[in-house]
Amino acid sequence: MIEFVPGPDGKIIKEIDNDPNSPGYRKSLREYLYAGNNVIGLVAYRYFSDHVEITRTQVMYKPDGSVDQYSETTDYDYGNKRPVNSR
Repeated sequence: MIEFVPGPDGKIIKEIDNDPNSPGYRKSLREYLYAGNNVIGLVAYRYFSDHVEITRTQVMYKPDGSVDQYSETTDYDYGNKRPVNSR
């Protein structure tokens, strides 16, 4: 049960979790950033009971449309809680 939110041009810019049994209920699952017809950025969220995993993906394209650069980072948001293994 995912709600797809289109931008003004009709492209999907956000996916929202509509599963009431999910820890991410009514929160963003994915957010998209476009340049023309290409997705150049994606932020994905995974919700757990004590934290959120946030993965950010960036893509750069060559003039012929093939992928030139790709990067991905993952962070963890514990809100006001510290991770168990944090110092």
